Amino acid sequence: MGRLELRYTVKIFSEGITEWHYFDTLRAIKRFNFTMEPAIPQNGKSSYKQNLKLIDCELKKNPQERADAIFLVIDTDTITKDNKQYAQYLQTKAKYEKMGVTFIESHPCIEIWFLYHLMEKFGHTSYQVYEDVLTPLRKVLIGYEKTERYYRSNRTFAKEIMLSQDNRNRAIANSIKACKYEPVEGEVHNYTKVHEVVRLFRMLQSVNNLRVAISEFTRIPVSLKPTLDANGTMHVTTNVNGEQQPLCLLKYDGLQLRCIVTSTGEAYDLDDSTMIDYRHRLIEVLSTTINSTNE
Repeated sequence: MGRLELRYTVKIFSEGITEWHYFDTLRAIKRFNFTMEPAIPQNGKSSYKQNLKLIDCELKKNPQERADAIFLVIDTDTITKDNKQYAQYLQTKAKYEKMGVTFIESHPCIEIWFLYHLMEKFGHTSYQVYEDVLTPLRKVLIGYEKTERYYRSNRTFAKEIMLSQDNRNRAIANSIKACKYEPVEGEVHNYTKVHEVVRLFRMLQSVNNLRVAISEFTRIPVSLKPTLDANGTMHVTTNVNGEQQPLCLLKYDGLQLRCIVTSTGEAYDLDDSTMIDYRHRLIEVLSTTINSTNE
């Protein structure tokens, strides 16, 4: 049962070797389905402007061929040093966001995301450049270095950053707190939005889990289609007589993922790290909804 594939394409455009290795390894470990571009940054680094040229090519495709979600992962430390350059960046960012591109910023760098994995208690930090983050990071990731050899072979990095679900959940919680923090005028503010990418993939996995569970419950293969809106809510529809009909919404309330049934408004908490059992009350409600719309 449930052999229909969940079709949702994601493309991540990254600047450097660190971002590329992190997401590529996460893809392999968690079996997330997405494409990285460029395949690997030449000379270990590419500028966001170079990536925007690749994104332009993606945006010019027919809607049916274009990726459903486009992310640009970017460090902002060098951009914010120059007021004119930063103003230009913000203008460019606003333009591309209107076209559906999501900017995954880290300030000063993506290493702040790694640090959040191992920060037992969140505290506001004001690191200005990569070298500032490196000192506290090496206290918890001994010998950390920004090299391909390190990412491929270091066991501590693999265990604490790539494999630990608890640490990733801690990083998400710390990232949310950092993004909500309101700095005073002139204060250096550290934050990262990498958690937005991780959450998207968790929601997609949850949609697929719902699809499999509903198919098991009804004993009929079910097709579900997810669509992410600008507020981070995932709208899930099902095919009824050739047309997509609303089924449910997936959205995060703090750290909790909730599924809201469109027809009734009922809300159910979901564990975004595990499969949902087909005997769950939510599956019965969604299955009933699908059966009633098919009648």
